[in-house]
Amino acid sequence: MRKEPLPPRIKKLNTLIPIDRKKPEAGVYRYVLEYAAKDEDGGEWKRQRRYFTSWNAAEAACREMKQRARIAGEGALGIKPGDAEDLAKMRELLADIETEPLAAVREWVEAKRLLQSCRGNVIDVAREWAEQKKRELESKTVEEASELFLKAKEADGARPRYLSDLRQCMRLFSEAFAGKKVAALTPKDIADWIGSLPVGPVRRRNIRVMLGVFLNHAARMGWCSKGIIEDVPAPRVKPPKTETFTPDESCALLEAASRVAPALVPYLTLGLFCGLRTAELDRLDWQHVNDKEVRIEADVAKTASRRVVPIPENAAAWIAPYRRKSGPVRPPNARRFLGKVLAASGVKWKPNAMRHSFASYSLAATNDAPRVSLELGHMSPALVFRHYRALVSQEDAHRYFSIRPPAASSNVIPIAAGRR
Repeated sequence: MRKEPLPPRIKKLNTLIPIDRKKPEAGVYRYVLEYAAKDEDGGEWKRQRRYFTSWNAAEAACREMKQRARIAGEGALGIKPGDAEDLAKMRELLADIETEPLAAVREWVEAKRLLQSCRGNVIDVAREWAEQKKRELESKTVEEASELFLKAKEADGARPRYLSDLRQCMRLFSEAFAGKKVAALTPKDIADWIGSLPVGPVRRRNIRVMLGVFLNHAARMGWCSKGIIEDVPAPRVKPPKTETFTPDESCALLEAASRVAPALVPYLTLGLFCGLRTAELDRLDWQHVNDKEVRIEADVAKTASRRVVPIPENAAAWIAPYRRKSGPVRPPNARRFLGKVLAASGVKWKPNAMRHSFASYSLAATNDAPRVSLELGHMSPALVFRHYRALVSQEDAHRYFSIRPPAASSNVIPIAAGRR
C-alpha cells in the first residue's frame, strides 16, 4: 500500500497478455497504465492497472486521468470515466459551506456512500445538502424567530386572545428548543415535542395549528424550508358531544337572570336565540343591535367576515327593556353574574350550549340548513347537518322559540307555565 498518490504512467509490457486465453484471435494487451487510487474504505492508496492493446488508447486514458486530477483532486483517479464533472460540480456547490462534512464529501468514496444511502443523483444530494446548510447558516434561532413572529402578528392586528395563545405556545416551544436554528428543526423533533406535552389531544391539536402558522411565517422569511408542519401528524381528537339546553333549562336561565342579574339577560338572549359565539358576544356593542337584527362586523366575527343575524320575536321581547344605544352587551363581572344565575336556576352550565341550542332548534324548526349555516357564520351547510341534525324534535323547537318574558304580551303563556 502507498501513502502518496502515484502519477499515471504508461509502460510497455515485456510479456504480452492475451485478452481472452480461450480465444487467441481476440488479440493481446501490449501496454499498461499504472496509477494509484484509494480503496473502497477511503484508506491507503493502492496501485491500479488498466491494460490496452495500443499506445494511442493508453495515452488517451492517461491524459483523461490527469485532467480528472486537475479538476477534482487526486482522489478522482479512482472514479469511473465521466464522473469527474460531477465531483467538480459538488465541490462548487459545497465551496461556501465551511463545515467538516465538506472534506469528506470531496472524497469520492464518501460521495459514493452518500449516493447509495440516498438512492439518488449525487449532484442532487450535494445540492440539497448545501441548500440545507446555507439555510441553517442564514436562519434565526427559535427564540429570535419566535420574537419576530409575535411582533409581526401584533403589527397585523391579531386579536388579544389569539396573541395570548400564540405567546404561550411560542414560550414553551422556545424553551424546548433554546439555541437551535429554525432551519435545523425536523418534523420528528416537533412531533416528539408535541407528543410529550402533558395536555389533552385537543390542546395538542391547537398547538400544532399555531406552530404551523409560525413555521409558515419562518419559511416565507427564508429561515427554514417550506412544508415542515405537513409532515407532523395531527393528534387524533374524538369529536365532542354536542350539548344543548332544553326549553325548560333555557326558560329557567332567563327567568333567573331577570331576577338576580338583569344586566345579563340580553347576553343570554342573544346567545340562546341568535346563536352568537361566546367571543362574538364578548366583543359585541349595542350600536350593532336593533329591533330586528344583529350586525356582526368583521372585527367581531371569528372568521373576520361580516354577517347579519335576525332577532326572533321572542328574543326581541326579552331584550327590549334592557336596550341601550351603545356600549358592550356583555356586562362587567359577567362571570360572577352567571354564577348567580346558575345557582338561582339550578341549571348546569354546558360550554357552547347556547350556540348549539340555537343551531339545533333552528334546524328542527325550519329544516333549512343553508339558512341556519348563514346565520351561524359557517362556511358550509354540511357542518350544520353533521353536528345539529336530528338532535331535538320539532315540538321542542316550537317551545324553545316561544319562550317569552311573562309581561311581554297578555296573549302569551307565562314562562313558568310553559315548563313540562
